[in-house]
Amino acid sequence: PAADVVVLVPAACSAPQYAVSVEAGLQYLSFLPAKLPEAKVKFVLIDEYYQNPGSTLEVLAANPEKTCYTGSAAPPTQLSVFFTQEASLGYKEMGYPEDPEEGHMEIHEDAERFDMSVWSFRAFCHWAVGFGVEEGAIIEFHETLKEECKKDDVLCPACEKVADGSVSLVPKTAPTGKTVGFYAFSNLEELGRRTGCTVIQADPEGSNLIDAVRKANHIPVILLYPEDVKETSYEPFVNCITTTREAEPEMTLTVVLLNESFEAHCSNPWLVPCLNQLIENVDIGIFAVPEELPDVVNLLTIPGEHVPFAIATNSIAFPRLHFFTMGTAMGQTLEDHEIFGSAVTCGPMGSTSGLETSKFLACKKKWAAMVLQNENCEAMVERLLIQSSSTSSSTLIAPHKLLAKIVRGARDQVQPFRPERGEGEEEEGEDV
Repeated sequence: PAADVVVLVPAACSAPQYAVSVEAGLQYLSFLPAKLPEAKVKFVLIDEYYQNPGSTLEVLAANPEKTCYTGSAAPPTQLSVFFTQEASLGYKEMGYPEDPEEGHMEIHEDAERFDMSVWSFRAFCHWAVGFGVEEGAIIEFHETLKEECKKDDVLCPACEKVADGSVSLVPKTAPTGKTVGFYAFSNLEELGRRTGCTVIQADPEGSNLIDAVRKANHIPVILLYPEDVKETSYEPFVNCITTTREAEPEMTLTVVLLNESFEAHCSNPWLVPCLNQLIENVDIGIFAVPEELPDVVNLLTIPGEHVPFAIATNSIAFPRLHFFTMGTAMGQTLEDHEIFGSAVTCGPMGSTSGLETSKFLACKKKWAAMVLQNENCEAMVERLLIQSSSTSSSTLIAPHKLLAKIVRGARDQVQPFRPERGEGEEEEGEDV
């Protein structure tokens, strides 16, 4: 007989710790019909399972014919709420008639959260497609989910909690047996003192990073100072990054770019030639100052969790937009609507970024760009990775205006030069 497959699905009512990577995860689910064609799929609200695991499993065992379960806290339609057309989400837009001089307003009486905030941009689509999901299958599966949630047999009776089986579980977004390993080209003692971790000397040829990924199950994080990419140091850095990437294309490589201050980042001309490597061969780039290193370590080192991968799937809507800062933003004041996407916080249960919602781009208009909305049509800009052993929290954000200032400042430090010309060559020519 076909086996039952239980799929834990987030909803608009989900808490921040259950909404990590929801935009990408709802597209990953589309592989189920192709990979498990004979299985009977059951949809369970992820909050209910993690909060009351014993009760949830009891309900599933006692009701084998049921296809959806949300517990007593939410109706089954919550499982498909991101794909449900709602009149309250309707909008108007300028249409494009055959005669361009006769502009007219198109009225959409209803709309759905996922389509308007994510799918219309094809945001996060590359995660599912990269794992073999066809674009068309994503929408087909969402239609299937909506139909399942409309059936008469979706309601399961609420169960009393079982004392020995209903212990609340800590969700693992990307569980792994690997550990984060910190590497650097220079200042190992200082970095070890600031991070409280062992910092390993990075091999310019990348050989020890490759061995660490393959043999020691390390998730590599490179701590990079400005002198590590200047002049004669630039080539070893490039060799290390490219060699490691070619040898382990599926790993998640994080580079933390350190400088003494935000202004120092903006005045570093060697950032310009590094950008191509950071865009093409690095998965996550974090701009920081040395004082923020403890927060970086706290963020990336949750035991048993592949935090860089969780950050990537939650915050990287498009492959090349993978640059971030810590929530403290190197001491800079953030402008309104500056943060792209959501904030990822690592800390104990109940932690948040502490940032005002006005700082998030997704809260600027009625429709949240790149971020799904909750049941009150508010952008779900807070995401939480639970660090049970920590008493403090750390946050990662993508302040696009701040990042643009760094790149523009570095660009402005690059001086044009005239190539040397041989005898007899014309002197006229543009600066390079």
